[in-house]
Amino acid sequence: MNKSLACWLISFIFWMLAFYNNHINFYSDYATMLKRFFILFWKRFIVTEPFRPMSLLYGPSFVISSLLTWRAFTTPPEDDDDGDDDNNET
Repeated sequence: MNKSLACWLISFIFWMLAFYNNHINFYSDYATMLKRFFILFWKRFIVTEPFRPMSLLYGPSFVISSLLTWRAFTTPPEDDDDGDDDNNET
């Protein structure tokens, strides 16, 4: 779970760095900001022209984060090697 959270944090930092540089604006309300964010996100990161090298970092980090999250939530507690020994109370 710790690896999953760390990967998500790094992925979001990459996305923020890639997005933040050109989009410093103030909006009238939160919904307008979110709408504009998703429109710009789609245009800048999904269908881009020319190629953006930052996608080589945030693309794989998003996939790895998703995989680690899936693994963290589907691993049974007895197989989890988190280091604490709650079952061995002496």
